[in-house]
Order: sequence, then C-alpha cells, then structure tokens
Amino acid sequence: MKRFWTLVCVVALLLLMPATVSAKVIRTPFISWVVGYEVLDEGTWTYPGGRQHYRGMVELLTINSENRLFVGQRRIVANGNLDAAGLGHVWGTYHMDIHEVDGYWEGTWHGEFTEAGIVAKMRGRGYGDLAGMRIQGTAAMDEFGVLSTTGVIIELPHR
Repeated sequence: MKRFWTLVCVVALLLLMPATVSAKVIRTPFISWVVGYEVLDEGTWTYPGGRQHYRGMVELLTINSENRLFVGQRRIVANGNLDAAGLGHVWGTYHMDIHEVDGYWEGTWHGEFTEAGIVAKMRGRGYGDLAGMRIQGTAAMDEFGVLSTTGVIIELPHR
C-alpha cells in the first residue's frame, strides 16, 4: 500500500510540473534600401572650435526591402559630433511604421561618418503585429551613394 501512495504522489508531481517547450528562435535575414529621404527638422547645430555638433535632427526615410516586415517609413532622430571635414560619431533613435502589417519597429542606432560614407549599427523591437520580435542590422552607403541595411529579424519563442 505504501508503494501505491508513493506512485500516486510521483505521478501527481509529474502532472503538476510545467511542460518543456522545445520552441526555436527564428532568425530571418533581410536587406533594405532607402528610396526616399527628407529632412523634417534641422535640429540644433553648434560649431565649437570648428567642429560640428548637431542634436535633434529629424529625418524621414522611405524604405524598401525584399522582406515585407521592413518596408515602410522610418523617422530618425539624429545627433552627431563631427570634425571640420564632417567625419565623426553619430547616434539616435528611430520609429518605423510598416506598410503591410499593423505594427512598427522602434530602437536605437549609432555609427560613424567616414570618408567612405556612413556605417551604422541599429537594433530595436517590434510593436503591434510585430510584438515579440527583435531586429538588428548594419547600415552602410554603397559606391553609388545608396544607403542599405543588412540585418536580421529575430522571432523569440512564445512562452
């Protein structure tokens, strides 16, 4: 009889334990490119010692991509500390409304203006239909002056 109750207790404990989920992180690469650009607000510029500092510049980029989750309008708030030649560190935030879904991306970015153009890293998270997703990528200007981003959309398993 003691064995019976021990077995009942073990079975009950096994039934109460949470099930293990073997979900996998899904990583979907993408490439996007800027097809439209507009400065909405120049922000505040200062020129200490011949350098260029700007804060709060607002830009609107129209983005196209082979991935429908990264096609839309990206509003960037940009800041920079540049030397007299226009080279130096830049950083800011972004909000990107997606055309084909009811969702958007928000995140941060930072990079450098070099003689070859800009190179910047970005990361963010999705909201609305994109909730639970993350995004990261690298933006760079090609030899034709086109700004493109190579990145990955990361879908985490649901708990």
